[in-house]
Amino acid sequence: MKENTKAMEKALVNVLALAKEMRLPDGMFKVGIDGNDYFVVTDGYRLVRKYSDVPAVPHTEDTLLSSSVDGFIKSAKKKQEMPLPTVQELKAWIKEKGVRRSNPKKASYCIDGFVYVNPFFLLDMIQGLPNCKAYRPEKRTSPIYFRSESGDGVLCPVNVPV
Repeated sequence: MKENTKAMEKALVNVLALAKEMRLPDGMFKVGIDGNDYFVVTDGYRLVRKYSDVPAVPHTEDTLLSSSVDGFIKSAKKKQEMPLPTVQELKAWIKEKGVRRSNPKKASYCIDGFVYVNPFFLLDMIQGLPNCKAYRPEKRTSPIYFRSESGDGVLCPVNVPV
């Protein structure tokens, strides 16, 4: 399947938009881990680690500790794959529910009948890591691990009473 570069770049910029509000590095930054360079964007709820640079995304000299980024990725469970919606299915669900990016609290999207997420954050993960797979976290409140050929990352779920 062909990667939609514009959608991927827009998804990463969406992460950076919230990062600025959260007073985190508001650009992609390079992190060296085990002799490899990774390019990271994060807003505190999502962390996307690309295996190669994305020049179209704003960059920053600010960095997080390499061990922090590596720790988030390593601590996420990677055993049982979870089904993800397609971009089209998720966009249709968002439209049907009338959820807005500016006020996503109206509805949370449930993945695999187990874990709830901000639907726009999920959309950004799916588009930022094209053709990714997601892995079921140990608990409903644990981060969800995503992996694709172009990178990996984690997404924090929302806390929804069961």
